[in-house]
Amino acid sequence: MTSRSYKISRDPYEHAAMRTARRANSTTMKRAKLEHWSDYLSSLSPSSVWEAEILATSRQALRFPLFPDQDSPEDINNTLMAQFFAAKPPPILSTPTLSLF
Repeated sequence: MTSRSYKISRDPYEHAAMRTARRANSTTMKRAKLEHWSDYLSSLSPSSVWEAEILATSRQALRFPLFPDQDSPEDINNTLMAQFFAAKPPPILSTPTLSLF
């Protein structure tokens, strides 16, 4: 039973069945993840405990790369533009004239 079939029929019993199936799937996934994590932690050696600590406390990846002196996206943009693209040429102040002699 999927949400698509509920949208077609609008039967409240189908909706309840869909929600029950969704909850059962979610519970099964949570149990599998917890069991896998427990097995992983029990198989660690004392030297690899730090690896587990890093995995357990890791945060969401940053959206911008880290640069030592840049704190904002604008600073990062300016650094990348300066690194990968040449500076703009100076403006031409006068037009050259052609002389025949």
